[in-house]
Amino acid sequence: MLVFRTSDGKLVADGVTYLMGYEDDGTTPIMKAETPRLKAGSYTIVAFNKTSYDIQATSYSTFSRLGLTVGKHIAQKQVKIEDGKQLDVTLDVPTFDVETYRAERGLTAGSVIADSSAVVGVETELRIHYELKDSQAAKIEIPLAKDAVEDVSAGSRDPGDSSHTWWTDATWEGDNLVLDMKKSAGADVFVRFKPKAAGIYAVSPLITLGEVTLPLGSTTLEVSGSRIEVDNTDVHSLLGNVAYVYAAPGKSVQLTVGAGARLQSTPARPINSAVPRLNTSCRRIRLPPSA
Repeated sequence: MLVFRTSDGKLVADGVTYLMGYEDDGTTPIMKAETPRLKAGSYTIVAFNKTSYDIQATSYSTFSRLGLTVGKHIAQKQVKIEDGKQLDVTLDVPTFDVETYRAERGLTAGSVIADSSAVVGVETELRIHYELKDSQAAKIEIPLAKDAVEDVSAGSRDPGDSSHTWWTDATWEGDNLVLDMKKSAGADVFVRFKPKAAGIYAVSPLITLGEVTLPLGSTTLEVSGSRIEVDNTDVHSLLGNVAYVYAAPGKSVQLTVGAGARLQSTPARPINSAVPRLNTSCRRIRLPPSA
């Protein structure tokens, strides 16, 4: 559930929703949403059912741009908030089948996938796939803060064809990376960039076909300040910037830190070093956060 200020259509609150129970049919859920305290004024409340696409709307105009109509795709209500008073609002939310909605408008398939994790200053990749009912040109918009990324490039290939790849012009429109796609019935698109800051990046690209704009999909990219990769061990686990390596008794363990120092240890000869230390007094090796 989203709350928009009526005067300028800006998003002011995102309600926390949880299940209360079910209607008499036993299948229709009854949901309750609560918002933070709002200032006195007029607001538009919009609610929609959970879909495979995470609708990200920073302004009320997003719904008209996506062609989402009240009663068919979303529910909404105009309310007036008074200081010091609580307001209870009931909305009958329609079932929103996002796949049917997209297919009716010419997008027969669409998805976006990010790398499972990324590191500041290291290239990562978004992969977008789409298929169209009819061959036509398209424009893809990727919400991505311009100041948060660098060294951006993009390319595409026909679905299923890895032998021919075309570089795609990528331009910025505010904090949207825009790709102009040639006329085709679909494409596999890749966008590469280097994140400049750690955090979780929510990415929900849009595709425009003529006058129609549709959601392609949603994903998140988790970017950390550094990452440890441990290869060729029996078992390993990672937690933040700490790596736990479990080696068989008597087995040697070698660790390379970046492109520099290399540490090697056996149960008989632990290493003392100014760089991260391998502790072999037990079977677990811990790499401190400073590594």
